[in-house]
Amino acid sequence: FIQELMRQKQKWFVNCTALIHLQALTLIEGPDFDESIYPKHVPSFHEINSTVAQGNRTNLTKHNGVYQLMRAFYFRQYDEMSRAVNILDDFAKKSFTPLKVNVLFGIFYEGLVSFCMARRTKEESWVVKGRNSLSFMKKWQTSSSWNFENKALLLEAELMSLQRNHDQATELYLDSIKSAKNHKFIHEEGIAHELVGYFYHDRGFEADALQSFNQAIRCYNAWGAKAMSQRLVDHIQSDFNLSQSLTARTQVRASIENSLAADALAIQVANIGMSPSPLEGQTKRPHDSD
Repeated sequence: FIQELMRQKQKWFVNCTALIHLQALTLIEGPDFDESIYPKHVPSFHEINSTVAQGNRTNLTKHNGVYQLMRAFYFRQYDEMSRAVNILDDFAKKSFTPLKVNVLFGIFYEGLVSFCMARRTKEESWVVKGRNSLSFMKKWQTSSSWNFENKALLLEAELMSLQRNHDQATELYLDSIKSAKNHKFIHEEGIAHELVGYFYHDRGFEADALQSFNQAIRCYNAWGAKAMSQRLVDHIQSDFNLSQSLTARTQVRASIENSLAADALAIQVANIGMSPSPLEGQTKRPHDSD
Protein backbone atom coordinates (compact mmCIF):
# COMPACT_ATOMS: atom_id res chain seq x y z
CA PHE A 1 0.00 0.00 0.00
CA ILE A 2 2.80 2.42 0.90
CA GLN A 3 4.65 1.48 -2.30
CA GLU A 4 1.52 2.32 -4.31
CA LEU A 5 1.21 5.68 -2.57
CA MET A 6 4.82 6.42 -3.42
CA ARG A 7 4.26 5.44 -7.04
CA GLN A 8 1.41 7.94 -7.16
CA LYS A 9 3.62 10.56 -5.45
CA GLN A 10 1.20 10.94 -2.54
CA LYS A 11 3.97 12.02 -0.18
CA TRP A 12 1.73 13.27 2.65
CA PHE A 13 -0.23 10.00 2.72
CA VAL A 14 3.00 8.04 2.54
CA ASN A 15 4.37 9.74 5.65
CA CYS A 16 1.14 9.44 7.65
CA THR A 17 0.71 5.79 6.68
CA ALA A 18 4.35 5.10 7.52
CA LEU A 19 3.76 6.67 10.96
CA ILE A 20 1.03 4.12 11.66
CA HIS A 21 3.27 1.30 10.47
CA LEU A 22 6.20 2.54 12.54
CA GLN A 23 3.98 2.91 15.60
CA ALA A 24 2.92 -0.73 15.27
CA LEU A 25 6.56 -1.82 14.91
CA THR A 26 7.46 0.14 18.03
CA LEU A 27 4.76 -1.62 20.04
CA ILE A 28 6.07 -4.99 18.88
CA GLU A 29 9.83 -4.41 18.87
CA GLY A 30 10.24 -1.49 21.26
CA PRO A 31 11.16 2.18 20.76
CA ASP A 32 14.80 1.37 19.88
CA PHE A 33 14.12 -1.20 17.18
CA ASP A 34 16.78 -1.56 14.48
CA GLU A 35 15.69 0.59 11.55
CA SER A 36 18.28 -1.09 9.32
CA ILE A 37 15.87 -4.03 8.95
CA TYR A 38 13.09 -1.65 7.95
CA PRO A 39 12.06 -1.65 4.23
CA LYS A 40 14.11 1.00 2.46
CA HIS A 41 11.18 2.25 0.37
CA VAL A 42 9.23 3.24 3.50
CA PRO A 43 10.10 6.48 5.39
CA SER A 44 11.76 5.95 8.77
CA PHE A 45 11.17 7.92 11.96
CA HIS A 46 14.37 9.82 11.20
CA GLU A 47 13.18 10.77 7.72
CA ILE A 48 9.75 11.80 8.98
CA ASN A 49 11.28 13.89 11.76
CA SER A 50 13.55 15.54 9.19
CA THR A 51 10.53 16.42 7.09
CA VAL A 52 8.76 17.80 10.16
CA ALA A 53 11.84 19.89 11.04
CA GLN A 54 11.60 21.65 7.69
CA GLY A 55 8.40 23.23 8.98
CA ASN A 56 6.29 22.99 5.84
CA ARG A 57 4.17 19.96 6.72
CA THR A 58 1.73 21.26 9.35
CA ASN A 59 -0.60 18.25 9.42
CA LEU A 60 2.29 15.79 9.46
CA THR A 61 3.85 17.74 12.34
CA LYS A 62 0.65 17.44 14.38
CA HIS A 63 0.15 13.76 13.70
CA ASN A 64 3.81 13.01 14.41
CA GLY A 65 3.53 14.91 17.71
CA VAL A 66 0.51 12.85 18.77
CA TYR A 67 2.31 9.58 18.03
CA GLN A 68 5.44 10.74 19.87
CA LEU A 69 3.31 11.57 22.90
CA MET A 70 1.69 8.13 22.82
CA ARG A 71 5.05 6.36 22.56
CA ALA A 72 6.46 8.39 25.44
CA PHE A 73 3.56 7.24 27.61
CA TYR A 74 3.60 3.62 26.43
CA PHE A 75 7.28 3.24 27.31
CA ARG A 76 7.42 5.55 30.34
CA GLN A 77 9.94 7.87 28.67
CA TYR A 78 9.78 10.74 31.13
CA ASP A 79 12.18 13.06 29.32
CA GLU A 80 10.09 12.67 26.18
CA MET A 81 6.92 13.27 28.19
CA SER A 82 8.29 16.54 29.50
CA ARG A 83 8.97 17.72 25.92
CA ALA A 84 5.65 16.51 24.52
CA VAL A 85 3.60 18.67 22.21
CA ASN A 86 0.76 20.72 23.68
CA ILE A 87 -2.16 19.17 21.87
CA LEU A 88 -4.71 20.91 24.07
CA ASP A 89 -3.17 24.33 23.42
CA ASP A 90 -3.26 23.76 19.67
CA PHE A 91 -6.78 22.44 19.93
CA ALA A 92 -7.89 25.55 21.81
CA LYS A 93 -6.37 27.70 19.05
CA LYS A 94 -8.42 25.71 16.52
CA SER A 95 -5.28 24.69 14.67
CA PHE A 96 -6.50 21.09 14.46
CA THR A 97 -9.04 21.61 11.72
CA PRO A 98 -10.77 19.55 10.60
CA LEU A 99 -10.65 17.60 13.87
CA LYS A 100 -9.04 14.17 13.46
CA VAL A 101 -9.79 11.09 15.54
CA ASN A 102 -6.16 10.65 16.54
CA VAL A 103 -6.21 14.20 17.94
CA LEU A 104 -9.08 13.23 20.26
CA PHE A 105 -7.09 10.23 21.44
CA GLY A 106 -3.99 12.42 21.64
CA ILE A 107 -5.78 14.66 24.15
CA PHE A 108 -6.53 11.55 26.22
CA TYR A 109 -2.86 10.57 26.25
CA GLU A 110 -1.86 14.14 27.03
CA GLY A 111 -4.03 13.85 30.13
CA LEU A 112 -2.36 10.59 31.15
CA VAL A 113 1.09 12.09 30.57
CA SER A 114 0.13 15.22 32.52
CA PHE A 115 -0.98 13.31 35.60
CA CYS A 116 2.11 11.09 35.37
CA MET A 117 4.38 14.16 35.24
CA ALA A 118 2.41 15.86 38.02
CA ARG A 119 3.14 12.86 40.21
CA ARG A 120 6.86 13.03 39.40
CA THR A 121 7.43 16.80 39.44
CA LYS A 122 4.75 18.01 41.92
CA GLU A 123 4.15 20.91 39.51
CA GLU A 124 0.60 22.29 39.47
CA SER A 125 0.82 23.17 35.77
CA TRP A 126 0.75 19.46 34.92
CA VAL A 127 -2.35 18.97 37.09
CA VAL A 128 -4.09 21.81 35.23
CA LYS A 129 -3.33 20.18 31.88
CA GLY A 130 -4.62 16.85 33.16
CA ARG A 131 -7.83 18.45 34.40
CA ASN A 132 -8.34 20.09 31.01
CA SER A 133 -7.97 16.74 29.26
CA LEU A 134 -10.45 15.22 31.68
CA SER A 135 -12.96 18.00 30.93
CA PHE A 136 -12.71 17.27 27.20
CA MET A 137 -13.17 13.52 27.72
CA LYS A 138 -16.25 14.11 29.87
CA LYS A 139 -17.67 16.41 27.22
CA TRP A 140 -17.13 13.89 24.41
CA GLN A 141 -18.41 11.07 26.61
CA THR A 142 -21.87 12.64 26.36
CA SER A 143 -21.68 12.25 22.57
CA SER A 144 -20.14 8.79 22.50
CA SER A 145 -19.94 6.87 25.74
CA TRP A 146 -18.68 3.84 23.81
CA ASN A 147 -15.50 5.65 22.75
CA PHE A 148 -14.87 7.99 25.66
CA GLU A 149 -16.41 6.62 28.87
CA ASN A 150 -13.43 4.49 29.88
CA LYS A 151 -11.03 7.32 29.06
CA ALA A 152 -12.89 9.84 31.21
CA LEU A 153 -13.08 7.34 34.08
CA LEU A 154 -9.35 6.59 33.89
CA LEU A 155 -8.32 10.25 33.84
CA GLU A 156 -10.59 10.95 36.79
CA ALA A 157 -9.08 7.97 38.63
CA GLU A 158 -5.61 9.42 38.08
CA LEU A 159 -6.78 12.79 39.41
CA MET A 160 -8.33 11.20 42.51
CA SER A 161 -5.12 9.23 43.06
CA LEU A 162 -3.10 12.45 42.94
CA GLN A 163 -5.48 14.01 45.45
CA ARG A 164 -5.16 10.91 47.68
CA ASN A 165 -8.87 10.15 47.47
CA HIS A 166 -8.01 6.47 47.53
CA ASP A 167 -11.46 4.93 47.84
CA GLN A 168 -12.86 6.99 45.00
CA ALA A 169 -9.78 6.39 42.86
CA THR A 170 -10.08 2.62 43.34
CA GLU A 171 -13.69 2.58 42.18
CA LEU A 172 -12.89 4.77 39.17
CA TYR A 173 -9.97 2.57 38.10
CA LEU A 174 -12.13 -0.53 38.29
CA ASP A 175 -14.99 1.17 36.43
CA SER A 176 -12.57 2.23 33.70
CA ILE A 177 -11.30 -1.33 33.35
CA LYS A 178 -14.86 -2.63 33.10
CA SER A 179 -15.81 0.01 30.53
CA ALA A 180 -12.73 -0.60 28.38
CA LYS A 181 -13.40 -4.34 28.44
CA ASN A 182 -17.08 -3.94 27.58
CA HIS A 183 -16.27 -1.55 24.73
CA LYS A 184 -13.47 -3.73 23.31
CA PHE A 185 -10.55 -1.34 23.94
CA ILE A 186 -8.19 -4.06 25.12
CA HIS A 187 -5.12 -1.79 24.97
CA GLU A 188 -6.82 0.79 27.20
CA GLU A 189 -7.98 -1.99 29.50
CA GLY A 190 -4.31 -2.92 29.80
CA ILE A 191 -3.31 0.69 30.50
CA ALA A 192 -5.94 0.93 33.25
CA HIS A 193 -4.71 -2.34 34.81
CA GLU A 194 -1.13 -1.04 34.73
CA LEU A 195 -2.02 2.31 36.28
CA VAL A 196 -4.06 0.75 39.07
CA GLY A 197 -1.08 -1.56 39.61
CA TYR A 198 1.15 1.46 40.28
CA PHE A 199 -1.61 2.88 42.49
CA TYR A 200 -1.69 -0.32 44.59
CA HIS A 201 2.08 -0.65 44.69
CA ASP A 202 2.63 2.93 45.84
CA ARG A 203 0.32 2.20 48.77
CA GLY A 204 2.05 -1.05 49.73
CA PHE A 205 -0.50 -3.55 48.36
CA GLU A 206 2.05 -5.64 46.51
CA ALA A 207 -0.02 -8.76 45.85
CA ASP A 208 -2.84 -6.68 44.34
CA ALA A 209 -0.33 -4.67 42.31
CA LEU A 210 1.25 -7.82 40.88
CA GLN A 211 -2.13 -9.20 39.88
CA SER A 212 -2.97 -5.89 38.17
CA PHE A 213 0.34 -5.93 36.28
CA ASN A 214 -0.40 -9.51 35.27
CA GLN A 215 -3.72 -8.42 33.79
CA ALA A 216 -2.02 -5.54 31.97
CA ILE A 217 0.47 -7.97 30.42
CA ARG A 218 -2.39 -10.24 29.35
CA CYS A 219 -4.07 -7.30 27.59
CA TYR A 220 -0.87 -6.07 25.95
CA ASN A 221 -0.12 -9.56 24.66
CA ALA A 222 -3.63 -9.89 23.24
CA TRP A 223 -3.17 -6.49 21.56
CA GLY A 224 0.13 -7.68 20.08
CA ALA A 225 2.23 -5.11 21.95
CA LYS A 226 5.02 -7.47 22.99
CA ALA A 227 7.44 -4.64 23.76
CA MET A 228 4.99 -3.12 26.25
CA SER A 229 4.63 -6.52 27.91
CA GLN A 230 8.39 -6.85 28.16
CA ARG A 231 8.74 -3.34 29.58
CA LEU A 232 6.34 -4.22 32.38
CA VAL A 233 8.09 -7.51 33.04
CA ASP A 234 11.39 -5.64 33.28
CA HIS A 235 9.81 -3.15 35.68
CA ILE A 236 8.61 -5.94 37.96
CA GLN A 237 11.99 -7.67 37.89
CA SER A 238 13.96 -4.51 38.69
CA ASP A 239 11.69 -2.43 40.91
CA PHE A 240 9.02 -4.66 42.40
CA ASN A 241 9.35 -5.95 45.95
CA LEU A 242 9.20 -9.69 45.39
CA SER A 243 8.79 -10.59 49.05
CA GLN A 244 5.01 -10.92 48.90
CA SER A 245 3.53 -14.16 50.14
CA LEU A 246 3.83 -17.48 48.37
CA THR A 247 0.03 -17.63 48.34
CA ALA A 248 -0.24 -14.38 46.39
CA ARG A 249 2.38 -15.48 43.86
CA THR A 250 0.65 -18.82 43.41
CA GLN A 251 -2.67 -17.08 42.76
CA VAL A 252 -1.08 -14.89 40.11
CA ARG A 253 0.48 -17.87 38.34
CA ALA A 254 -2.84 -19.72 38.40
CA SER A 255 -4.70 -16.75 36.93
CA ILE A 256 -2.19 -16.49 34.07
CA GLU A 257 -2.15 -20.20 33.27
CA ASN A 258 -5.95 -20.21 33.17
CA SER A 259 -6.03 -17.34 30.66
CA LEU A 260 -6.14 -18.47 27.03
CA ALA A 261 -4.67 -15.15 25.93
CA ALA A 262 -1.54 -15.41 28.11
CA ASP A 263 1.74 -16.55 26.58
CA ALA A 264 5.17 -17.46 27.90
CA LEU A 265 6.05 -13.83 28.57
CA ALA A 266 3.11 -13.41 30.92
CA ILE A 267 3.88 -16.67 32.68
CA GLN A 268 7.37 -15.31 33.29
CA VAL A 269 5.87 -12.67 35.58
CA ALA A 270 4.16 -15.24 37.78
CA ASN A 271 7.39 -17.21 38.08
CA ILE A 272 9.37 -14.24 39.39
CA GLY A 273 10.56 -14.98 42.89
CA MET A 274 8.70 -18.30 43.11
CA SER A 275 10.57 -20.11 45.83
CA PRO A 276 9.15 -21.84 48.90
CA SER A 277 8.77 -19.36 51.75
CA PRO A 278 6.61 -19.06 54.84
CA LEU A 279 3.27 -17.37 54.49
CA GLU A 280 3.98 -13.75 55.36
CA GLY A 281 0.53 -12.74 56.54
CA GLN A 282 -2.44 -11.05 54.96
CA THR A 283 -2.23 -7.72 53.19
CA LYS A 284 -4.78 -4.99 53.86
CA ARG A 285 -7.23 -4.76 50.99
CA PRO A 286 -6.63 -1.80 48.69
CA HIS A 287 -10.17 -0.46 48.84
CA ASP A 288 -9.95 0.08 52.61
CA SER A 289 -9.34 3.64 53.71
CA ASP A 290 -5.77 4.49 54.74
